[in-house]
Amino acid sequence: MTSDSATTLVDALGVAAGDVVAFTGGGGKTSAILCLAEELQNLGVSVLATTTTLIGERLTSMLPTLTMDGEPDSQDLLTKLESHLRKEGATLLVRPVTGNKYCGPPAELLRTITSFAMADVTLIEADGARQCPLKAPADHEPVVPSCTTILVPMAGLDALGQSVSAPAVHRPELVLAISPERTVGPEVVADVLASPKGGMKGIPGGARLRPLLNKSHGIDHKDALATVDSLNAKLPACVDRIILADILENVFTVFQRDRC
Repeated sequence: MTSDSATTLVDALGVAAGDVVAFTGGGGKTSAILCLAEELQNLGVSVLATTTTLIGERLTSMLPTLTMDGEPDSQDLLTKLESHLRKEGATLLVRPVTGNKYCGPPAELLRTITSFAMADVTLIEADGARQCPLKAPADHEPVVPSCTTILVPMAGLDALGQSVSAPAVHRPELVLAISPERTVGPEVVADVLASPKGGMKGIPGGARLRPLLNKSHGIDHKDALATVDSLNAKLPACVDRIILADILENVFTVFQRDRC
């Protein structure tokens, strides 16, 4: 592997116009979406953000939001979305569910929206982790749209050294089924992200997998690099890079893999 610093998350992930980027796992999916939305807008790129799971109020409080009521008429929604994107440059598209929880558009409507290229880039929170840095998905998770071009499975390095249990790990029994160690170490994080039952679950055909290890700030650098090395050893050759980052600190290192 070779490594190089990137100045933005856009560059680290290799996001370009036309991409549909879905985030799964734990350790900062919302932060990643907010970071990308800001960077892309600064580049003059329009952004649609939404979800295929339930999200809280952080995204709605930070991004211009278009709220759908009930089962929206697709043509009416497309018109409203086009207008909202033209005005704001970025739009979070959600439906209220209950309390402070929101969901996204129905799957068929999301496919219609992306097929019309309403925004230059679409960002999707496709998994829930209850704010835990590491998770393995249940049978019904993640919900990755078929139109996804980049899948970003995430883990927070602040899970290292913690017990495989809450609050460090969501669905610990499923993590243990992938990797039996009772303490989260570099091998456990790598096992989860590289597993077809973990970070590689639900990837559509043709999509690029770009694993992201977040929250590197304050973590022993040797442990962070050991996690990268372990993940490199376990990922299939088709994965071209691993990203080590601290999104809130705007620090991004891209490890380009030597592929077959």
